[in-house]
Amino acid sequence: MMDRPVFSITMASRRNYNYRWFYDTLVNNDTPFEIVFVGPNPPLELMPDNFKHIYSTATPCQCTEIAVRNAVGEYVLLISDDCQLSDKCLDRLYAHTQNFDMDKFLIVFHWVWDCPTTEIPFTLFTPSVSVFRKDIWIELGGLDRRFHSTLSDWDMQHRFFEYGMSHVYASDCYMHEDRRRLPPGQDKPGHPEANLCTVQFEPANKLFRSFWIIGIICSLFRIGLRATKHCLLMNGTGPV
Repeated sequence: MMDRPVFSITMASRRNYNYRWFYDTLVNNDTPFEIVFVGPNPPLELMPDNFKHIYSTATPCQCTEIAVRNAVGEYVLLISDDCQLSDKCLDRLYAHTQNFDMDKFLIVFHWVWDCPTTEIPFTLFTPSVSVFRKDIWIELGGLDRRFHSTLSDWDMQHRFFEYGMSHVYASDCYMHEDRRRLPPGQDKPGHPEANLCTVQFEPANKLFRSFWIIGIICSLFRIGLRATKHCLLMNGTGPV
């Protein structure tokens, strides 16, 4: 029987052809962990005991919340099934948790987004690429399940800030997200899915980015309203 996990790696998931690939990148860590994926596609093969899949056809936001609620680790990482963590990442992250008061901090780390045409390194100061305590997530009420998929973590981040938390940057860790991985057979040259990822990605992504930008603006406006209301209440000038 495995030790109680320190980390629960959770997220809505659908790429079941990636589950083993993702799991195998974590086995060189000494820190106990579990994976809790929630989505419509169960694993294609028998997975180890510390891999849990929960079937659900709910929205990605709701699936992520289900995953976190079913996690048993002290700390949670929200990481998708098309990502890999750097070597010994969990061990290094655990060492950081011992050096900081995790009642007050989230630990963030580097994110490398690997597109078919370029590699984009950046850091997101959101729960999506960070380590946080599960009990604080539960205390804050978890994700706002009125969101469908993205941007819910920005709303969650604002509530972490309202709670009084700050970020610590772990420069010795990174996550690599590979958007080029496809199911077996679809990665062959000439396959429509492969063509979409290599030839049609940029034109399609321009339209995607347009909607993405609109979504970000709307979400930031909503979060700004919440922040303004919070500041007014704190200053005693808001509604009672």
